[in-house]
Amino acid sequence: MARYTRAADGWAGHPDNAVWFCAEHVGLGRDRESMHWQAALAEIRALAGR
Repeated sequence: MARYTRAADGWAGHPDNAVWFCAEHVGLGRDRESMHWQAALAEIRALAGR
């Protein structure tokens, strides 16, 4: 469902193309906002030991 359709229906929630991070890892995500999501998540997983 497109974002404008959800908004017209009164839907609220997670925005398109965004990833949720817990308080422990949100800084890692913010530090990589400008990166492609796959590269950013690979780095975050490596740093977090996953």
